Amino acid sequence: QILFMNYSFLVELYEKLEKTPSRLDKVSLISDFLKEVDDDEIRMSILLLQGRVFPKWSEKEIGLASKTAEKIISMTSGISDKEVIKEFSESGDLGLVAEKLIGKKTQTVLFSKKLSLEKVFENFRKLAETEGIGSSGRKANIISELISSASPKEAKFIIRTISEDLRIGVAEGVIRDSIASAWFSDVEWLTNSAKRDRIIESLQKAKGKTVVLDSAAKKLISGKGWLSFEELEKKNKVIEKDLENFDEKNLWKKESNIDFII
Repeated sequence: QILFMNYSFLVELYEKLEKTPSRLDKVSLISDFLKEVDDDEIRMSILLLQGRVFPKWSEKEIGLASKTAEKIISMTSGISDKEVIKEFSESGDLGLVAEKLIGKKTQTVLFSKKLSLEKVFENFRKLAETEGIGSSGRKANIISELISSASPKEAKFIIRTISEDLRIGVAEGVIRDSIASAWFSDVEWLTNSAKRDRIIESLQKAKGKTVVLDSAAKKLISGKGWLSFEELEKKNKVIEKDLENFDEKNLWKKESNIDFII
């Protein structure tokens, strides 16, 4: 039997991403997370990081009307509908409303069971499959089941996900770059001058990495006002190599252990 990680680990990442404005830092955070995730959890994690449980091409949706989300928060927190609506009108974020009101209820309550990533993902998927007469109430019960075991922060992101308003600033391109960073060497070509600042920013943050440099790259990073070659060598393993005939098989990070190829 596969033991899935707790949903709280993904929520911790959500929290960090929400507070991180830099695109490069977001890529780094997600990349580090994906490297620790088991194979069975990768697909779920990548979809949930986009606030989805179905691929973009799928016609299935999990979005619930804000009225239903308000009802769920009221049901699980024991706070009146009027109070929930008042809080929402003030903050404009149902996730924050859930976090605050569930927090009030659970201050003295020990959570009976940790939420697994799989349980959250499967309950979200059930929303798209619940149709017909009375489906609104059944959908509310599906999410209430999750929130009754959720911490306030978990409740915040459960409600944001079903409201399709995750607010962590992660677009599809960030996910793509994170996947590449997790499993493949980060390759930058000096012919594209627009990327030079990004190269330097990446190398300035690099620590404990393996960096393969073409001789032209060594000249670039030693340029005036940029990172010095000596500074890079102090923090990382730096290999000078003629990359003209570089074997593309070396791009697979797990086999080559090369983080940056410049």
